[in-house]
Amino acid sequence: MDPNGDGNPEDGIDGWRLDVAEMINHKFWQDFRKFVREINPEAYIVGEVWWEDWEKNKMFDASPWIKGDEFDAVMNYRFMNINKKFVLNKKSPDDANAYIDSITTMMKQYDKNYFVMMNMLGSHDTERLASVVVNPDYEYDHRANARDSKDYDIRKPNDAERLKQKLMVALQFTQPGAPIIYNGDEAGMWGGDDPDERKPNLWPEFKYDSETAHPYGKSRPIDEVKFDKNLFNWYQKIISIRNKNTVLSLGNIVFNYVDNQNKILGYTREYKGEKIFVLVNNNNENKPIQSEKIQNLLSAKSITDLVSGKKINLLSKNELILNPYQILICTIK
Repeated sequence: MDPNGDGNPEDGIDGWRLDVAEMINHKFWQDFRKFVREINPEAYIVGEVWWEDWEKNKMFDASPWIKGDEFDAVMNYRFMNINKKFVLNKKSPDDANAYIDSITTMMKQYDKNYFVMMNMLGSHDTERLASVVVNPDYEYDHRANARDSKDYDIRKPNDAERLKQKLMVALQFTQPGAPIIYNGDEAGMWGGDDPDERKPNLWPEFKYDSETAHPYGKSRPIDEVKFDKNLFNWYQKIISIRNKNTVLSLGNIVFNYVDNQNKILGYTREYKGEKIFVLVNNNNENKPIQSEKIQNLLSAKSITDLVSGKKINLLSKNELILNPYQILICTIK
């Protein structure tokens, strides 16, 4: 943290990610935090506090590690699980109200620390996001690979499934928390849980052999392996929108538009008088919305979508058409 011992931590690491942190007693982590902060008061400490009961698919409420003056945040796999149930699950999906309840409950548990929570959609210990999209009804991080489940679908996502991946990322970057990307997801990589999520990274300057084999000799599509420029551009755009709008990092969140029947969700972020309205179509088909409803909700004449750059006149009688799995991220006028 201060390699040359001169009292200036700028030449050292900026924080700690602590593996399987729940296996160590709380007193140790309290002493650890004190020691770390004496060297660098701004050091970030994040713990891997994850499964309370893996067999029963129960994740920890990590509040004791945060409110007990130990960590700033934890690796928030709960965030992925909640979004998976809303966007991806087919057999037992959560509707918008259930999604809102899960997010707001988690935010209340973690209080102000939620804004630095390590919100993630995958890691080196889970199936990749792209493969969760292809295999939505496996419990997250539960035998989601070809080794443990012979029926696990090992193919890459199709174009329609990539839209779901893009929506998951957009939800991640427009909500409170510190978003993290598992390296390679932005390049289009796919793969089940250990070891398939640890394939060599894809780079745009290299050519790769296609994936043609199945571990059990089953038929499978020939999947071209290459850097996905379109998907990469989406990640860049969403990251840029967040970086240019502080409200998306520091603003509060109010879920203020819900249409469960049509699977539409809306929320507003606000910080120091700045507002951004986010509208989500969690469907595989176009959905119309009356502009008047949004106008009344926001008390605004128009909104401008930061994704497309399009200005939307809310005083128009025309319907606002949302494309499949589209997200609008709008400034308000």
